[in-house]
Amino acid sequence: MTASLIFGVFPLGIAGGPDGIVAGPPDDFEAIGRMVREVQGEGHPLLPRVYVLWSGADSTAAVHAQIANLVAGGTPWDLVLCYRDPAGDVAAWVAFVAQVVQRHGRRLSAVQVTGEPNLTWTGVRESGGSSFAAALDYAGIDIYPDVFGPRVSLDALPGTVERLLRDFREQALATAGIPAAVPIRICENGWPTGPDRPEDQQAEVLETIIRTVHRLRAELNVTHWQLFTLRDADSSKDDLFHRFGVLRSDYSPKPAFHSLRRLIAELG
Repeated sequence: MTASLIFGVFPLGIAGGPDGIVAGPPDDFEAIGRMVREVQGEGHPLLPRVYVLWSGADSTAAVHAQIANLVAGGTPWDLVLCYRDPAGDVAAWVAFVAQVVQRHGRRLSAVQVTGEPNLTWTGVRESGGSSFAAALDYAGIDIYPDVFGPRVSLDALPGTVERLLRDFREQALATAGIPAAVPIRICENGWPTGPDRPEDQQAEVLETIIRTVHRLRAELNVTHWQLFTLRDADSSKDDLFHRFGVLRSDYSPKPAFHSLRRLIAELG
């Protein structure tokens, strides 16, 4: 029997835009907890995702403190270690990653090493070889069809999602020497609301994507779908980077919130 999809979410009210971090009202952690419990319903707990930025050896102590604070609350985070060192000190980065795993690994659900790396897949194979492929627990992909490229009609969306996942599995990962036995996680997927992006359409788009992923999960070995993001950074702004949430920035739900709750109950 094919396993159910594992659902996750980035729960905070910030996003990365072309000019840096976009934000709005402060995060309300009581509201976050309440809305996460509501959307996950009686099913499995949502996998909570969080990002920390390492900007070089001088940042190591501060980032360790940030991670220690995160895990102290008992939440089994899906932790993303983001490499942002202008000096390119790879040795210090490797040491930092090893320290994170040694100190905090048992209290985390997962550790993602880098996000959106700028390596070619051939370069991954040549640099890492078979030992790198054997060490992987999963390969993550962020997908944003109908957001950053040409608009995609709802009818064409399943085919677009399938093509993205097949290209990742059959071309990118295969070129990198990563076997089909290594699961794929969709680490980020979302659809912003705003001008020309109605809230009702957000619900339709996310449901279409999730059902497509669910249909392909056995064939392509896809185990996770994670939402970016729970709430808007600032619903008063028209910029799409401020409005990726299935909640508005006052934590009131958009239609997609209720749709997601139903899908998690059905497919999770």
